[in-house]
Amino acid sequence: MKKMQSVIKYTLLPNPLEMHADSVVINVTGKFPEKYYKKKVTCEITPVLKSTSGTEIPLKMIKVQGEKVQDNNPVIKNLGGGSFTYTDKVAYTQDMRVCDVNVKIHAVVKKKFADFDPVTIGQGTIATSGLLEKDSKAIAAKDKFVRIIPETKEAQIMYLINQSNVRPGELNKDEMKTLKKYLAATQTNVRKEIKGVKISSYASPDGTEELNAKLSTNRGTSGTTTIKGELKKYEKAKAEGFFSEKATAEDWDGFQSLMQASDIADKDLIIRVLSMYSDPVQREKEIKNLSKAYTQVADKVLPKL
Repeated sequence: MKKMQSVIKYTLLPNPLEMHADSVVINVTGKFPEKYYKKKVTCEITPVLKSTSGTEIPLKMIKVQGEKVQDNNPVIKNLGGGSFTYTDKVAYTQDMRVCDVNVKIHAVVKKKFADFDPVTIGQGTIATSGLLEKDSKAIAAKDKFVRIIPETKEAQIMYLINQSNVRPGELNKDEMKTLKKYLAATQTNVRKEIKGVKISSYASPDGTEELNAKLSTNRGTSGTTTIKGELKKYEKAKAEGFFSEKATAEDWDGFQSLMQASDIADKDLIIRVLSMYSDPVQREKEIKNLSKAYTQVADKVLPKL
């Protein structure tokens, strides 16, 4: 397997990595082709952040196994191949500012083992907020003083399952009230300017691909309409490109993150089971089945996607 390790395909999201609120979230997907993975092999897969100084920051390890291994890890089949999905969140450090994202694999068969060559799958890290805080400087002239301080404000609108209309109760949440007050104050402040509004919309991965694509787009439209109502008197909001929408049809990464953050007792088991299915249609079916057995998934996780 080590000699043929180049056939394993990795995807890193985002690439390069990004810092948000002093943390970095890493999402890695790996795909093994058919007739590659040996039936009795267990692989310990560890993403590693390696800085230009040589410092290595290992992240949490995930295991996958062949069909004949007696353990409770995601199974990679020999004939059909398979995949794994990995998510981790770590505190940002300066070593991550310029680094490579590598993947290390330690393969074990009974008492034998092999360490694969590290594979670079991406880079890190976009840390704009940290750079601004560290390198901000006053620009002085004879009689002028200029300082530009970027600000980002956000709020979440939650939708009922399979719905795209914005409910009145969502507009009365504290975070929406705070956002509306900020927009109102900024419009009348000559020292501030709103550069643009980005609306990201999602649908949970429990519906069909066609339904989710339409649903996430409609949610983006309703979210944009809501914010436009708050900026209808702001002339710059009428410019082309001021509002931008990004729709994600099936938020599988978001589902995993919310599951990890939840207090559902069997969350790790649920994620491992669902990670065995690379086909979105089959995964959608399994999510529906699990939602019936674990009502907390339907009540606490899916409504947030």
